[in-house]
Amino acid sequence: IRESPDRSASYANLGALELARGNRNQAEAAFKKATETDPKSVPARLALANLYWSTGSLPAAERELKAALAVNPKDISANRPLAVFYLATNRGSDAEPYLKTVVDVAKQSSDRFVLADYYFFTGRSAEAKTLLQELAKTDAQHFAQATIRLSAIAARGGDTAGAHKLIDEVLQEQPYNVAALVARANLFFGDKKYDQALAPAEEAVKADPGSASAQYALARVHSARQEWDDAIAAYGEVLKLDPRVNAARLELARLSLVKGKPDDAIQFAQEALSAQPGLAEATM
Repeated sequence: IRESPDRSASYANLGALELARGNRNQAEAAFKKATETDPKSVPARLALANLYWSTGSLPAAERELKAALAVNPKDISANRPLAVFYLATNRGSDAEPYLKTVVDVAKQSSDRFVLADYYFFTGRSAEAKTLLQELAKTDAQHFAQATIRLSAIAARGGDTAGAHKLIDEVLQEQPYNVAALVARANLFFGDKKYDQALAPAEEAVKADPGSASAQYALARVHSARQEWDDAIAAYGEVLKLDPRVNAARLELARLSLVKGKPDDAIQFAQEALSAQPGLAEATM
């Protein structure tokens, strides 16, 4: 900084260093100096925005993200974090134009999936379907991923046969695709065809024992078939693989009651409540 007091990057680096040391005020001052030194520095604006976002100052974070975008409205590095910001703060409709810009400019399949998921979860299945069909036809690498999502759209619309047909297309090419096997199990589960759901769930776990989603699908099927011990074992595997799956703790609490083990049930319920304070199911 002494040698180049007009370099915005120097102040931004200082801010990052202060933040790593836990000096929030000094970090903010350094990031602000970086933006003052070069008001058109997108990295400096984003660094300051991230600081505000991480400390809960959402209006200030939004202001800096928009300032970064104003430098170049087509800049992916500014559009993407602004879209993520709106999605993370439950303002999905505000995220859409920035998601579209990222898709149009970057032309990456991963971004198209994000936009398709946005459409799907906001009830705009037709738009999601259009994006996913294009991906399935033009991107061989992501054919399976796109087709599995198309199956979910079909299932949501009540077309179970169409959903199964799409999963068949994936499994014909990739018989050990875990996501497709889990989707197949979930389709049968949704139709209460638990006996038919068991085989694909077991195949998914066999294909990848380290898949939390596969273990969870198998646990649900075992529970529905009243195979309590197998369900408890599978839910335990889910938590070993991904402790964030709190639904598994709730199921273990319920199954412990079924097995006549109230102390275990209370323990799992308390763990669920600790992982997610305010969870109503854990206090019932």
